[in-house]
Amino acid sequence: MKKLAYIAIAVPTLEKAVPFYTQILGLPKPEIRELPNERAFEATFYLENIQLKLLAPVSNTSPLAQAVKENDGNNLLHHIAFETEDLQSQLKSIQNAGGDVIAGLGVGFVHPQTSQGVLVQFVEKK
Repeated sequence: MKKLAYIAIAVPTLEKAVPFYTQILGLPKPEIRELPNERAFEATFYLENIQLKLLAPVSNTSPLAQAVKENDGNNLLHHIAFETEDLQSQLKSIQNAGGDVIAGLGVGFVHPQTSQGVLVQFVEKK
């Protein structure tokens, strides 16, 4: 691992969350896009050495909506992502050390049961 790539915060809606980061904290306007596979909208703030991502559910049936609901409708830390040179080697190393991983197309997570409740993602440096 070289560095922390980004921090993702789950929010009920981008419309309510983004103004805090832009108007109160003074961050630049985020890049907003839909993530159909995750059934979420994402607002990415590009900072000098890290990205901050706000993730909002597309619908009330999205897994992200359930996470926010379980947090009394409040924002919550969803996951942190570390940059890696070789995703498959990183995941294999975690598994060899006894960790449980969740892998998909180009993404890899350490299961929260392995990391004491924090969802950890690895992203391959491009």
